[in-house]
Amino acid sequence: ESFDKEVLANLYTRQLGMLIARKRAEDMLHQERIFIEALLESVPGFLYVYDEFDKLIRWNKKLEEMTGYTAEELPYMTIDRWFGGEDFTRATAAIKEVLETGYGKVEVPLRMKDGKKLPISVNGVRLLLGGKVYFTGIGLDITQRKLDEEELRKIQTKQTAMLSNISDVITIVDKTGVTQYKSPNSERIFGWKQEELIGRSYLETIHPEDGKRLKKEFEELIKKGN
Repeated sequence: ESFDKEVLANLYTRQLGMLIARKRAEDMLHQERIFIEALLESVPGFLYVYDEFDKLIRWNKKLEEMTGYTAEELPYMTIDRWFGGEDFTRATAAIKEVLETGYGKVEVPLRMKDGKKLPISVNGVRLLLGGKVYFTGIGLDITQRKLDEEELRKIQTKQTAMLSNISDVITIVDKTGVTQYKSPNSERIFGWKQEELIGRSYLETIHPEDGKRLKKEFEELIKKGN
């Protein structure tokens, strides 16, 4: 009887230990899942994972928020539904690059649920897990950057037009003395074309007698600017 009690006690102790270990493992797994989910949601853009059959199998909430598609709709969003026409051609070319080299990046408009296009910069990484190929990456909304670039182009166009109408020759050089801009009338006055001057040191077109003086003045201006 005492033997039976001892056997039962040991058996109970072992089972209890197994239950405690299992509970700890489950708790650790749960915490790990919470940690991974938090990481996915902390990504600055949307995250996606496609399998080898062109099925979206994983994403973060930002993809739903940015595109308007629900969690029930996203698994049916194959690549051709995100892009159309020339955008689709560029996107598939980038995907091909990823599958062949392991990495790729492209800027292309993403078609949202409401039909509008969202400018994105998206990278892709090839994953090999369990003998299967996966295509994953992160997409960033670059709408503001595109707006800023367009505004900068407009400003530059206006500046170029203004400088072109000035009778004097306008020269812009960087801190190293390399010419970055030369007004168009430089050809009419000096015979130098713009493309012949841009990228060259301003000293190359200065008369030797004036070179040392202008070089000194230029260096003093740079010092004052710093």
